[in-house]
Amino acid sequence: MDLRNQHPECCTTSFGFSFNKINPDLSTPSLNPNRFHRTSEISVKELIVRRGQAFKLTLRLAPPFRPAFDQLTMTVVTGRPFIPSFISELQRSSSPETGVLVLAITPPAACPVGEYKMSAKLGEEERDLATLSVLFNPWCPGRFLDWVFLPDEAERQEYVMNEHGIIYKGVDKYIDPTHWDFGQFEEDMVKICMKILDYNVKHKQDPADDVSARCNPIYVSRVVTCMINSENGGGILKGQWGMDFRGGVPPTHWSGSYAILKKWSNSVFSSVKYGQCWVYAAVMCSAKDIYRKIRCIWARICNCDQSIREKIKNTCYFTHAGMFCCGPAPVSAIRNGDTHLKYDIPFVFAEVNADCITWLVKRDGSMVNIETDSIKIGQNISTKSVGTNNRMNITDSYKQKEGFYSFPSPRVNREMTAEVLFQNPVKEILRDCSLTLTGSGLFNGELITR
Repeated sequence: MDLRNQHPECCTTSFGFSFNKINPDLSTPSLNPNRFHRTSEISVKELIVRRGQAFKLTLRLAPPFRPAFDQLTMTVVTGRPFIPSFISELQRSSSPETGVLVLAITPPAACPVGEYKMSAKLGEEERDLATLSVLFNPWCPGRFLDWVFLPDEAERQEYVMNEHGIIYKGVDKYIDPTHWDFGQFEEDMVKICMKILDYNVKHKQDPADDVSARCNPIYVSRVVTCMINSENGGGILKGQWGMDFRGGVPPTHWSGSYAILKKWSNSVFSSVKYGQCWVYAAVMCSAKDIYRKIRCIWARICNCDQSIREKIKNTCYFTHAGMFCCGPAPVSAIRNGDTHLKYDIPFVFAEVNADCITWLVKRDGSMVNIETDSIKIGQNISTKSVGTNNRMNITDSYKQKEGFYSFPSPRVNREMTAEVLFQNPVKEILRDCSLTLTGSGLFNGELITR
């Protein structure tokens, strides 16, 4: 930023500060910028801000600052060579003649999340100043809208600020609520989550492209789903659905995410043993807590950023381009069977709508279908209610009621083909059956029989 001949209230820059003394004062709670960015629970020692929201810096320069003659350039860098443009405003409380510059710095609401390095140059003197972490901002509405904006404060408190949640396991008639500590405010959690981003395969292949794509919460979500699974190489959790848990911890013994993530980080990114579906889901939520928390539900589906109405699959079983990951997928698309949309909707749709088939395997290896249950799968999909520990049934958000199907939007004056398949539930041949369809112009006035 060049401060010469600039209006003191509106200066655009790359970012930074300078040389004799630098505020913010992170040691004083009332002055700590983390407090206003709702990150003081994460750290009071490191600068952690949310994109789209300003924070103030006070620069105390050794010589007086002369706006007409002195050029102050400030730079912020994340990755290389990507350099985002931050907004800097020189505040009225500045006193250039005494060397005091008060700046309001705003990371753009669409900048990549991650760790940034700040530097400043005044004349011929250049200095590295500090580092800061920039997170997604569910409190950022309006002109500088963050994609993950949540309009409801109660939901923000539940999904971003609440460390404790409930995961629902078991089957639809015997639901087992398990309390879980997501631990997003534990020591070093931000650094661990940054390691998750930096250790993913795409970052190793093309660091610059990966870093620049971190502005998109959908991209970050897919990276995290990949990194949860050990099958992708260097992933956090190794799954075990048998009974042999030697060399590790049985999945039922975990009660929080921090111990798992800390162990993965301390072991130089060796997969932690062992996890099962709900453990994958819980750790996924904790990693996302740092960027923008998601609410976790059991039944192998996780409810993601409400602002973009997307859902992330947390079991990480599905392969895409050779990687185990799944989602985010729009809930409305899952419910309506819009399998042509991204991401991995056919897989998730099948998980909540599949038929449970009982086969009789004969001695010669042939199989006979003896029972088909089209209702059993996808019942009682549950999540913790906002602000309470009550269970909320959200099955209707993910699937139509059994026996009820509708088109997601009206189709007017357009030809449409509907295929209806019937399965005879009895072994006898049915005769004199009738099918009644009600609607305007369904058959163009013609009666069709076959």
